[in-house]
Amino acid sequence: MAEHYKKACPLCGSDAQYCLADYKKRKQFNCPECSDFQITDTAEKKLESAPAAWRQAIAEKAKTTGADWVLDISAPSGQNKEAGGYQALSCEPVLRVSLPPCR
Repeated sequence: MAEHYKKACPLCGSDAQYCLADYKKRKQFNCPECSDFQITDTAEKKLESAPAAWRQAIAEKAKTTGADWVLDISAPSGQNKEAGGYQALSCEPVLRVSLPPCR
C-alpha cells in the first residue's frame, strides 16, 4: 500500500493528503475542497508562483471530474513559439485507471 503524506493543497491551500506516483515525479492529491487530482512536480512548482486565478480555475475544473476521472495537471515541456514564452499548464481529465499508480 502507498504511503500517504499531509500537505496544503497546491490549488486551494486546504489540508490535503497525497501519495507519490511515477517514480516520485507526480503526486496524487486528495483534497476535501478540490477532489482528487494528480500533478507533476514541474507543474506544482509552476503553481507556486502562478496567479491565484490560475489555481482557482484549476481547482474548479478538478471538482467537475466524475468518480472514474481525475484531473491530470502537467507542465508541457519546451516553448510555445507563437507566443514567444513558456506554455501554461495542461489540465485534462483522464480516466483514473490510466494514471500512474501511487507506490
